[in-house]
Amino acid sequence: MIFLTEIMTIMFSYVLVMGITFMIVGMWFRGLFISFVKVKLSGGRMILVNVKGYTHNYWRAGKVIEGFLRYKGINKTKGKGTKLISIPFENVVNPVYRMGTVSCINIDEDKNVIMTPSLEGIETFDADKYDNLYERTLYQPPVFDDNQKILMIVLGLIVIGLVVVGYLEYQTLQQLGEMVTV
Repeated sequence: MIFLTEIMTIMFSYVLVMGITFMIVGMWFRGLFISFVKVKLSGGRMILVNVKGYTHNYWRAGKVIEGFLRYKGINKTKGKGTKLISIPFENVVNPVYRMGTVSCINIDEDKNVIMTPSLEGIETFDADKYDNLYERTLYQPPVFDDNQKILMIVLGLIVIGLVVVGYLEYQTLQQLGEMVTV
């Protein structure tokens, strides 16, 4: 039993030292280590975002979805939620570059623009400004609710039925006309 207690003590001390080391590395690199690991494990679905903030720079893992870069911000004045910036890929320098075997992009949080690797801002559509309109179009109510759809289907069937009955009546009158003239 003494031997097992000594092993548990040594394992606990190693885990404690490794945990403290990871915490120090995480604070020292301002989130680069954890974000880098997330991006590396995503297999190319995520991109490493270097955010140039008001007081300091920090790193986040982001995703490019339908031409928009989404990442989580930590700025207290502009909100902590998900940030949304459009990425212009036509007629500009490609803002994505490779760093440590992962794709990386620079963002200026003050101006809400994407920056080239030479740290020049690229003017883009301001997604923060139009984020409300974007969400409203995503969550807008449908043009027709279920009752209106059912009503339109029933009206369509009635019109088709009237056309079929009219055609059959026309055919019947044609046959009666032929029988009378013979």
